[in-house]
Amino acid sequence: MSRDAVCPAGDGGEVERLRGWGAPDGARVADDVTAILAGNGLVGSSMVRATWTLPSWPVSVTWARHLVRGQLLLWSMGQACDVAELLASELVTNAVRHAAGLVLLTLWVVDGVLRCEVGDGSQQLPVLHAASDDDEGWRGLALVEELSQAWGSARTRWGKVVWFELELPCATGPGREVITLG
Repeated sequence: MSRDAVCPAGDGGEVERLRGWGAPDGARVADDVTAILAGNGLVGSSMVRATWTLPSWPVSVTWARHLVRGQLLLWSMGQACDVAELLASELVTNAVRHAAGLVLLTLWVVDGVLRCEVGDGSQQLPVLHAASDDDEGWRGLALVEELSQAWGSARTRWGKVVWFELELPCATGPGREVITLG
């Protein structure tokens, strides 16, 4: 399935503007959009996914924000853009600051739930800190905790994945699902 197959009409031109965005030389930003319908025991469910590999550079936080917003607009899920963009940028910021190597950003939507995963090469799991009034940092995971439906982390063979989930409101119209595929 191509990206154009899930591109909404009338997005105010933001999708076209984001298509022109590019990574600098040497940065690999791979987009893999997949649609899977039923057939695997998830009868009646739908799933879409987009994945990007980003360098461990500070500018990757900005790129992640643009990628999340652009992908959600392509999936006609603009209502989730602001919160998803903010929380994804917090997780990518942590990966860039505290890990080495590439950062893997993945968005999943399954049955009306958006899941954002950020993977990096560090085995060190994040810890939610209670920031004092004088602290200049330590508030990112508190935002994730407050604004997401759920969040967590897990070690992988190559590092770790930190994730959050947002429940998506159904699109308007009788019998219309959040995502219409195929």
